[in-house]
Amino acid sequence: MQTEDRVIEIEQKYAHLFEDILILNLTDETFKIILKLHGGTTLRVAERWQSKVLVRYSYYWLDSENKLRDVN
Repeated sequence: MQTEDRVIEIEQKYAHLFEDILILNLTDETFKIILKLHGGTTLRVAERWQSKVLVRYSYYWLDSENKLRDVN
């Protein structure tokens, strides 16, 4: 999978959940983005792909003070 295609997919599929997207890094195999969600929180997304296989990922949901949100 081309990471550019994956970012576009995220934009199209989840656009109703966020106000803005900030692309921090975009290469053929990896990307890092920040989604600025409605309500002032952010979702940090990083993925690494090899061919069409997701081999590494991280997702962090942070509050408006950049502290990790408790999802419980």
